Amino acid sequence: MIKRTSLEHINSILKQNTNWNILDIGCGYTAH
Repeated sequence: MIKRTSLEHINSILKQNTNWNILDIGCGYTAH
């Protein structure tokens, strides 16, 4: 459930910030 919510939340952020979204996700979510 948490992962699904996070994914949707990230998807929204990605659309708004397609500049640091890759770095933020690759650095913070890849570890998890």
